[in-house]
Amino acid sequence: MTLATDDFVFEYQNTGDSSKLVSQYKNFLNKYTSLLWNDTIDFSNYDIRCFIACYIEDKEVRVNLRRGKFHSSETKKTAQQVLQKLRFKFRNHSFKELQSELIIPFLSCATMYKPQGRSFEKYLYVAYKFELKRYLDTLKLDALDRQGVMYIDIAEESEWKESIPDELIIQFDTDLELNDPEWIYGDKASEPFASLKPHERYIMAKYYFERYTDKEIAKMLPYNPKSIHRIRMRIKRKIQDMYYEGEIKWIRL
Repeated sequence: MTLATDDFVFEYQNTGDSSKLVSQYKNFLNKYTSLLWNDTIDFSNYDIRCFIACYIEDKEVRVNLRRGKFHSSETKKTAQQVLQKLRFKFRNHSFKELQSELIIPFLSCATMYKPQGRSFEKYLYVAYKFELKRYLDTLKLDALDRQGVMYIDIAEESEWKESIPDELIIQFDTDLELNDPEWIYGDKASEPFASLKPHERYIMAKYYFERYTDKEIAKMLPYNPKSIHRIRMRIKRKIQDMYYEGEIKWIRL
């Protein structure tokens, strides 16, 4: 029999509404947010130690970090070095943007979960650190870092339309899978979407491809509907500016 605590997982899988699920695991997510936002590792937290250990090649140091309450100075130094490298990836993120990014691999776990003799909670404690690592390993430079390198050479295009459409058409590949982490994380995304942050690609895909409303998307990420709308409009204006300046001729996700 499925545990009652899994109800919100199935609600998300069936409806796409993750608000209750995210709220249920708020404390779980907060410890990872705190880790990547602050400059302190809670060595008393087993999940955090195991997550950091995923990045350590030295077996002795890795085992020392995972096990027990006492950790060598070398282990603590190595763990701190790992944290600094991870935090560097988010140096241009706001706190809310960081929260949004960490929810994406969480929802990936929720999507993949199947009740095979263990609860979602037990599954999450094992799976999330690996899904998060995969996400961080594939995380592209954010938009601020990519400024100046976003130009797309279209000099060889022979024909241009005289008029610019009022509404840019966002065209999706027919075989695109929106839940594919490689697109959300940037590996399969083409410009100008490759220059966006993962949570921004997530918002654009949910709105334009899956036809979710701003209000519905706000239930998936820690933003209110007005914030989702502002983010989406800011991205749209950016794309429109690129269109007017001739950097892009069409848009393809």
